[in-house]
Amino acid sequence: MYTVKQRGGKLMKVKLNIDSNLTEEKAEFWIKKMTTKIEQITKELNSKQDFLWCYQDRDAFQVKYDDIFLIQVENEKTQIYTQSDKYIFKGRLYQIEKNLPGDFIMASRSAIINYRKLDHLKMLENGNIDAILENKIDVQISRRKIKNLKEKLGL
Repeated sequence: MYTVKQRGGKLMKVKLNIDSNLTEEKAEFWIKKMTTKIEQITKELNSKQDFLWCYQDRDAFQVKYDDIFLIQVENEKTQIYTQSDKYIFKGRLYQIEKNLPGDFIMASRSAIINYRKLDHLKMLENGNIDAILENKIDVQISRRKIKNLKEKLGL
């Protein structure tokens, strides 16, 4: 039995039953109301794919969500950044966003960061915030997205 602290200091009990003989996994929640957090968890549990098909030159690669640091539109192309590589996704940002797990957050209209790959936040004199990722990429957080980032990070 686990106890998880929710927003506002409320506690939620979480019970996991692990049985290797199960033929089908299922999750059941008993909640008072639907929250953003529960929606994210539900989305992740129902996701069938944990990677994106991306391209480098003419070769296609499966890039796992866990390996992605940044998704950014540059020159009308959707770029996927990992620790040391850069790929092209042949689609729009909104097409990726709807399938991403809860580790990702919109930094601006053209960028999504994996907040688990965040090294630190740089507070700028003009009130802006830059997210510095573990791979040393610097991403400016738009003013409209700062509140969401702070909530996600618990700040």
